[in-house]
Parts: sequence; C-alpha cells; structure tokens
Amino acid sequence: METVERIRQIAAESFPGCDPRLEWDEDLQKVVGVIIWDGFGKLDHASRQGKLWKVLKDALGADAQQVSLLLTYTPREYNTMMAA
Repeated sequence: METVERIRQIAAESFPGCDPRLEWDEDLQKVVGVIIWDGFGKLDHASRQGKLWKVLKDALGADAQQVSLLLTYTPREYNTMMAA
C-alpha cells in the first residue's frame, strides 16, 4: 500500500533508526501500527504522540486522516510488552 510506504518513509526521516511496523487495516481503511524508537524514551506518552502527529500532519496535510492508531514505544518497552 502506497500510503503505508509513505508513512514509513516519513517516520524513517523524522525518527532516525526507528522501526515502523505499519499496516493497512482493510476494515478501517486506515494505517495502523507501532513505531519503535529509542528517542521516545525521553518523552512521556502525550509528548510522543504530539511529536508524531505534528510530523504526520506537516508531511501529509489532509492525508493524515488516512492514519488511525500509531502506538509509540522504545525498544525496551516494546520487548517487555511482547515478552509478557
């Protein structure tokens, strides 16, 4: 899906070294997923989401509406969650 690839590229440029795990949700007709990045460790959840959505809105404009839910984790947080 072109939209997913575009958002992966935006994430990679904006959050160097991140691991964007994104997919197109057919039911929602929107992008969903997780962005894993060490840099999120310095931010609380609200700040992470604010930073992410600013990047998406600046890069995508009205097309940011094609994004539903993107969770933001550090690698440690993600690995801990997956091990539980």
